[in-house]
Amino acid sequence: MYPFIMHEWFEQVWNRGDASAIHRLLAPDATIHNFDQLGNDAKGPAAFIERYHQFRTAFPDLHFNVHNAFESGGYEAARWTFTGTHTGNGLDIPPTHREIEFAGMSFARFENGRAVEVWDSWDAVGMMRQLGQNPAAFAAVAG
Repeated sequence: MYPFIMHEWFEQVWNRGDASAIHRLLAPDATIHNFDQLGNDAKGPAAFIERYHQFRTAFPDLHFNVHNAFESGGYEAARWTFTGTHTGNGLDIPPTHREIEFAGMSFARFENGRAVEVWDSWDAVGMMRQLGQNPAAFAAVAG
């Protein structure tokens, strides 16, 4: 149905909000590098799901648009744009009702149809600025 697992990940997990797809597409011992605004890693579906719910709560209308994706030798990469309206408290920031947009890229290594290692690079500083937050102050509180 999807040309790449990465497409399926963004469509099922993020755009459709299907949390059950996380367990299907993410290996139990997977490492997600640079997952939060501070550049911390997440390990396994449970850690990912916690952060996933924070984002989905903060941005109930979130959408990832995958612009490009490619695969080579068990690795996939995708360039994407995130859009959403900040109407929830999921990031411990009172709702601003601001529409935000930021870009990012994801690179993943897959084994048996599941991501075992993921590297995310996204504009967390830009997101925080769009929310009217001082990224340095946020890092001090979140760290």
